[in-house]
Amino acid sequence: MRCGKDSQYTGGSVSREVAKRQFDYAWSLYEKGLRGKDLENKTKQFARDEHLPKVFVPAMHCIAVYVRDNPSVDREYALKGMLLAAEFSPTNIGLQHHVIRNCAFKAGLVSSSESALHPSILNKAKELLKENLPVAPARIVSPEPQKPRSERGGAPKLTQGSKPGTSTPKTKDEKRTRLIRLLTNLTPEMKSKLKQEKAKQTELKKPDFIWHFILQSFSTMGNSRGYDGLIRNEENYKKVTFEALSKLAGKDRLELLNRVFSAASLRMPVQKAQWAALNYDLIVSMGGLAKVKQLALSQKGTTAKIRFMKQFNGIGDKYARNIWMDVYHPDFRNSIAVDERIKTVSKAMGYSFSTYEDHENFYLEIAKEAGLEGWEFDRLMYNFQSYFLGNL
Repeated sequence: MRCGKDSQYTGGSVSREVAKRQFDYAWSLYEKGLRGKDLENKTKQFARDEHLPKVFVPAMHCIAVYVRDNPSVDREYALKGMLLAAEFSPTNIGLQHHVIRNCAFKAGLVSSSESALHPSILNKAKELLKENLPVAPARIVSPEPQKPRSERGGAPKLTQGSKPGTSTPKTKDEKRTRLIRLLTNLTPEMKSKLKQEKAKQTELKKPDFIWHFILQSFSTMGNSRGYDGLIRNEENYKKVTFEALSKLAGKDRLELLNRVFSAASLRMPVQKAQWAALNYDLIVSMGGLAKVKQLALSQKGTTAKIRFMKQFNGIGDKYARNIWMDVYHPDFRNSIAVDERIKTVSKAMGYSFSTYEDHENFYLEIAKEAGLEGWEFDRLMYNFQSYFLGNL
């Protein structure tokens, strides 16, 4: 029973959709309190009952396909993958640890997919998910007694972990210095992620740039789960494109938005459907998609661009800024969105600020000392915050 790197599956979008179905089913059982063999056996039975390809009968396989081998999986699924993998008991214990390590890396809890795992990392995943999970200890099976590396086959060992540097920083200044050192020595995975994020500037070329990012903002607002259900789900997304909605009357348009947003698991689907319908009307009144995009891009400076986006219903300061930062717009490359992630880092370092500007400027200076753009610092904190927190 194998589902390691040499498993025979395509790894394409079809396989991922199948894997996601099985993964979501397994997670629903986990939330109900099933653990260990009961959880694993029911997940296997789901594959049989749903006539999934035989390769999905080993329960671990859905995590391998949908999380480990999925370059665009979101953090929430990576955290869930860690907890599910800890419950499944493959014949190869090394595989279990391998999958947990990869999920932890995609969740930003470790700096590399080869990092040693701290025993408390599963509890950290539970905390980050902020779910009311049933109390039941996750089971990471202890590795076999230490053997020479040539005999171990690369199976990982859970360790107490070690942090960069020779000692734990205690003062604010020491922690600031440590953060700069961490930012100066980015891992290959972090550099790759920044390159991937910068490539999103091509999104600015979309004719429906404004409408697409309004939908994307609504899909992640309050819960990132909606992104998979709306933006990544082609069937749902194509129903709510600006072009598709233009074929409907106002009442029908609102009903469709409500129906699709609910099916896509957006948080507050009714409210967001109303906002989207109003934004559709606003864009039409402003001259259509092309005109609105032209107006948005013609705004001078960050303040004007943020103000322009805030005129759309449901788009506040945070998302008005995020839309521009998501596409790596030149005006926002020296900007940092001071959100809860950033505030958590500040608290851990012992700093507090009276104004948003002071808070942002503090980290802009840190980014400058580390040879980074403010935008790069922002993306690193978004994707790898737990790594930096764990090493301060």
